[in-house]
Amino acid sequence: MGYITRLCPDRDALMEQARTLAEEIAGLSPLAVQGVKEVANYTRDHGLHQGLEYVAQRNAAVVPNEDMIEAVAAFLEKRTPQFKGR
Repeated sequence: MGYITRLCPDRDALMEQARTLAEEIAGLSPLAVQGVKEVANYTRDHGLHQGLEYVAQRNAAVVPNEDMIEAVAAFLEKRTPQFKGR
């Protein structure tokens, strides 16, 4: 897809960066991660305009959900969210 967010000087640094990113993604809402992946793949195959239409339709169908409500509540309460994938 052409996404490069950082360069690493060697294999060990690359593995550390990959581990850090994986841990960050693992802490996010499973629904959000799945949705981003789905939208990115759709946009790759159909172009930006159709991708934007797709994301609007998809968001209208799945938002709000329990994870989104939990994210807002956790933010307001200054705590780490506890996502359930719902």
